Amino acid sequence: MTKVQQAPAGTHALSGSWKPVQIKSISDRELLVTYQLAGDTFSMSRPTGQSYTAKLNGPDVPYKGDPEIDAVALKRVNNDVIEETDMLRGKPVSVTRISVDVDGKSMTVSSKDLPEGSNNQFKMKKQ
Repeated sequence: MTKVQQAPAGTHALSGSWKPVQIKSISDRELLVTYQLAGDTFSMSRPTGQSYTAKLNGPDVPYKGDPEIDAVALKRVNNDVIEETDMLRGKPVSVTRISVDVDGKSMTVSSKDLPEGSNNQFKMKKQ
């Protein structure tokens, strides 16, 4: 990772904005995610075992396969944006916005870790 923006004065040296320079040890299985929207039901699954199926703007549902997340709630922000709130033992731990890009072949994923306050943003491309 390379630091691309310094954090405010007085914060920890790890604070700030970072971007990946090189990732050496991640498999295709860890990068692949499948999303499906059918009506108002949104599903996510990964070959590594994480998954959920939830109604948009509905109640919290179980998040399977991740010891750090046990429930998820989804909200439709608009036709191209879904907001996912991940929870552990009833408390939100992260909020992620999934935004479909105008080309319809890629999307921007922006995530905020709530306990730490760190942010992460990346592009995903449709295969």
